[in-house]
Amino acid sequence: MVVDRRRKAMLQVGSKSLELVDGGEGDHLRYGLVERGSGVRRGIWVSEIEFIWLCLIFEDASSEYGKEFLRSYRGFMRKVKVRRLVLERGFILRVEVRVSGRAWHVLVPELCGNGGWVDISKKFWAFCGRSCSEGRVDGRSFLEVANIGEWPENTVAVGEKGEKRRGCDVDVRDDSTQKMMRFLERCLVGRMEKGGLALPAAMEVQRWAQKTWKVTAGVQVLELRGCLFLFLLPSFEEAQRVLQGDWIFKGRRLDLEWWSPVGCCVKPGDASSEVWVKILGLPLQFWDFEVFREIGNHCGGFLFVDEETRQRTHLQWARIAVRAPPENVPATVKIATGSWLFKVTLWVEKGPKVVFLPSLEVNLDRQEMSPEVQ
Repeated sequence: MVVDRRRKAMLQVGSKSLELVDGGEGDHLRYGLVERGSGVRRGIWVSEIEFIWLCLIFEDASSEYGKEFLRSYRGFMRKVKVRRLVLERGFILRVEVRVSGRAWHVLVPELCGNGGWVDISKKFWAFCGRSCSEGRVDGRSFLEVANIGEWPENTVAVGEKGEKRRGCDVDVRDDSTQKMMRFLERCLVGRMEKGGLALPAAMEVQRWAQKTWKVTAGVQVLELRGCLFLFLLPSFEEAQRVLQGDWIFKGRRLDLEWWSPVGCCVKPGDASSEVWVKILGLPLQFWDFEVFREIGNHCGGFLFVDEETRQRTHLQWARIAVRAPPENVPATVKIATGSWLFKVTLWVEKGPKVVFLPSLEVNLDRQEMSPEVQ
């Protein structure tokens, strides 16, 4: 017989009851909220940070009766929404969790007419062993501190024709990128040790990071270039905690560092003998390991095939690693079969070149740099 050892508490709210369930610290979706009533039984599961956010929102919903009340919390691939509705018997809060197009909800009525949800919020705080004062950090709510959130709308200002500084084609005003820079301050860049193996997909690394780092509000992982991944964390504090550890992904070392504006760029003196090459629009009849190996050898030396290419996750391009300096990889490769000759474009993954020059007058294609750059 399986014994349910999860901690539970029951709240009676009018003709309904709300059951709180604590799944334990090991669960990402730790807290359950089950609504029981006449012929009704439905529930939702939320993370610890989402549960704390609900405590704060229940308090806010009790003091803003004069206008529509709608709040939402966006985590990675999840959205929690609270809307206040007016029914014949009074007000009610509809708490909805939406994941990948599917949605679950519970209805939470007031304890008494126009009494709000403050008392319910207090019981929620007590259940999770926290207090209302812990729901805010440096004057900001957990929503602001711990939400991964969406990428900010960047309002970049570019110089018009005649206003650009000499030495550049696009002149971006430095202070206009500050909003995006603040967002990226809590991001880490990870370099995966190659070890002669194909790089894992970003989603695979993300699942590993979620399980290993135990970040309550989640982690988002995106591919950059080569063996680099961008890790989006919910706060600077969480990123700092992760940065202090030593991490091994399936036997391969993952080196982490803070994101920086020039971190993924090629600087003077940098040299690389291994690069990733994308084979753009490769005809599907050539999507085969032997063809990939032959193209790689033509570029300087085949190493391995990307995991997403091997699994045919998408067919826009094939991705292979080759042993060659980026400048030695040809721009195209010709593939013949029967009476047909295909000319396929190759794209080398490499970061932009970057130098620091107060005068901003430099040719990045030149080998020699002025003394002030060196």
